[in-house]
Amino acid sequence: MLTYPDSKHHSAHRQRGSALVVAVFIIVVLSLLATALFGLFSSSSSATVANVGGARANFAAKSSVEEALLKLFPVDGGAADCSTTTVSFSQPGLANCSGEVTCTSFNLDELDATHYRLQASGSCEIGTEAYSRQLLTEATDANN
Repeated sequence: MLTYPDSKHHSAHRQRGSALVVAVFIIVVLSLLATALFGLFSSSSSATVANVGGARANFAAKSSVEEALLKLFPVDGGAADCSTTTVSFSQPGLANCSGEVTCTSFNLDELDATHYRLQASGSCEIGTEAYSRQLLTEATDANN
């Protein structure tokens, strides 16, 4: 009769330490995955802050244009003022933001009107970063 060596004892002896290798491999793969996810979330967070900063700077420029338009076309019917408009905001939505509008006027003789070109710059600071946006608006006092 043939006798075979104890297969359980023999295979267990050959596999000793393989569980440790598998565990180390899984730990390395999971740590690489965690590092990649952390980098992805970090860059996503920075992009969100940049989007918010840019939007706030855009609103600062738009608000400055509205302020300049109020000077050009006063509600009380007074004379148009085409001087540079500078606005510093302290309201919660635009805190640490400012805007500046330069106005250039052109006479439109054929329409007996004045054409205004408003170039606005809005800027906001968030922490150590600064964001700015530029706008160009045109208006006229022609009645037609």
